[in-house]
Amino acid sequence: MFFSTTLITLFLAGLSQAAPTSSNATSTVSTPTSSTVLPAQSTTAPQNNTATAKFSASNFTDVKPTINPNITIQSLTKPLTNPEFHLLPGWPKIPIHLITCQDLIDAKATLLKVNVGTPASGFISDPSWGTVHKDYAWGSIYCHDVSHGAHAVYGAIWLKWKAQGGSYGYPLTDELGTTDNSGTYIRYNVFSDNRAIYWTGQRGAFLIYGDIYQRWLSIGDTKSEIGYPITDETGSGSAGGRFNDFSNGMIYYHAGQSWVHVGGLPSSLTWTWNPISLTDISGSSSVTLYSDGNAHWMSSMHDHIAIQFNWQIGWLFVNADGTAITLMQSGTVGPNYSGIPIFGGPTNDNNIDRWVNNPEIAYDWRAWVASNYGTGHAHGSIDWGNLLNELINDAKAVYGAVTTIIAVLA
Repeated sequence: MFFSTTLITLFLAGLSQAAPTSSNATSTVSTPTSSTVLPAQSTTAPQNNTATAKFSASNFTDVKPTINPNITIQSLTKPLTNPEFHLLPGWPKIPIHLITCQDLIDAKATLLKVNVGTPASGFISDPSWGTVHKDYAWGSIYCHDVSHGAHAVYGAIWLKWKAQGGSYGYPLTDELGTTDNSGTYIRYNVFSDNRAIYWTGQRGAFLIYGDIYQRWLSIGDTKSEIGYPITDETGSGSAGGRFNDFSNGMIYYHAGQSWVHVGGLPSSLTWTWNPISLTDISGSSSVTLYSDGNAHWMSSMHDHIAIQFNWQIGWLFVNADGTAITLMQSGTVGPNYSGIPIFGGPTNDNNIDRWVNNPEIAYDWRAWVASNYGTGHAHGSIDWGNLLNELINDAKAVYGAVTTIIAVLA
């Protein structure tokens, strides 16, 4: 049988046609710095990451081309050893090149040449991650498997990522762009192991990961009230607390719980109890804690009848680390003779205005801001043990991990 024309074409689907550039990009390649907004790459995913065999033939009457059924085209991170197929039984073997992670890395490097620069290494295998990567003058490109493609990290984010010494996972995205509610331009990469790095020209690049990262994503990430990260995740205090500061707030984490604080870190926290109502006694009380460790206590108690009474007031404050502080005062109020014509005497009110200091307040200040829980109890008699138990039980009903009372301030 004679075949006049047989055309055999193997083609790979194209990647993105060209990388878009930012408004300040030029045709000259220069070394990026942390203050340079790098040109953004296309976020369009490759349309096809698998090899395709395409056949076109003429003058066939009753014979159809067949592919050797023993050959399977599949996604690989390394090429097969001499893959091949037969157009027809008995015809010469034709080699197949299957798309690999190495191909995708090279293609991404071409697409983002202005961002990553020239190659600085060959292909490197990463057994612990199951990835292949290649380093460049200003970045790195990683591929875990062909189906997910190759992803680049470069510029200031790359430098921050490199500084973690290989402990921060591999990139799951290319560098992407977004904004906050004020229009601040933000760049970021997402990495394996629940990690990300966010960068702004105003602040630089910062790490966010784990439970704090997930809490931030759940409230709207850069579009949330607290904005974008402006610190790395950092330890706080002596009880294992962790936090990230954001452009308009903070997320604090301890022992499986997280708290969101909107706004700047305050220098003081105030609790006010007014009125305090007991049998024949009334009054008010307020406590202010300060970031320098000071605590300011003010109370005023008033007797309504011509009988003298003992009184006691207790406050208990619990921070996000489960640390508790108590403030307790007692006194005697009355008798109140103001309503008796014969005496016409004073009311004999009992007033307190006192300052105390505990360095633990200052040391764990972020934990106090995160969970600014306070509860107060008052009695018309003196029973410190009963009062303290009432305060602690109240606190545990709200925050079960009340670990210790660090001081009694009174």
